[in-house]
Amino acid sequence: MFENVFNFRDAGGYRTEGGRTVRTGCLFRSGAFSSSTDNDLAQLSRLGLKLLVDLRGQSEHQQSPNRLPDHKRPDTLSLPIWPKASNEVERALLAGTIREFGDSGRYGEPDTPSAMRNFYRSFVRDHRSEWSRLLGMLCKSGAHPTVVHCAGGKDRTGVAIAIVLLALGVPRDTVMQDYLKTNLAVDQWISADHPNGLPQFFLSVMKAHPSYLDAALSEIDSEFGGFENYLMNQLHISKTQRQLLELAYLD
Repeated sequence: MFENVFNFRDAGGYRTEGGRTVRTGCLFRSGAFSSSTDNDLAQLSRLGLKLLVDLRGQSEHQQSPNRLPDHKRPDTLSLPIWPKASNEVERALLAGTIREFGDSGRYGEPDTPSAMRNFYRSFVRDHRSEWSRLLGMLCKSGAHPTVVHCAGGKDRTGVAIAIVLLALGVPRDTVMQDYLKTNLAVDQWISADHPNGLPQFFLSVMKAHPSYLDAALSEIDSEFGGFENYLMNQLHISKTQRQLLELAYLD
């Protein structure tokens, strides 16, 4: 679909527990648009995007600004999502130095899966106000078609889309299936750019793993009494707002 936009896909087409369907062509998820080609820009214009939700931090914006079409340029909502690091492996991941950290041999193979699970817990625990703002924007019917993105469209975007789909009533196993589709894009990238493979610790950062998203959802269950309580009491999404969300995104 795109030449140089990583992991772009429609987050619609899923059935809810109530028997409705998430509309296609309304909610998209993606990696960043910093390397968009002219053909990519034309394709983005054809999608008629009204809102772009950027989950990257300020330094990421500055280093890799999005390249978006001038014609039919979507409004941008900046919601920086950045996990808190609690150990050296996590700090190395956030600093982008995990390869050097792993090659040093000082600590053996870094436990990146554990670090990633901690990040996902941080996403839902420490960024409740951002998720509330995201759902509040999506409740407005004029806000769609919408694309939510971060750098690679896996972690922060994965949690964001999971929260939206769960709020729409999509079952958890379906939400997990959507999350894991990122691995199709990652596998294509590895095949094209790294035919000799990557170190296991690096793969555990690049690829979506069920335990990562499950860590976020389990945090919601254990710390906030389940998703419904999280939505109402932590994200402060009212019954009316949820009805507006369903009106905007469900058939």
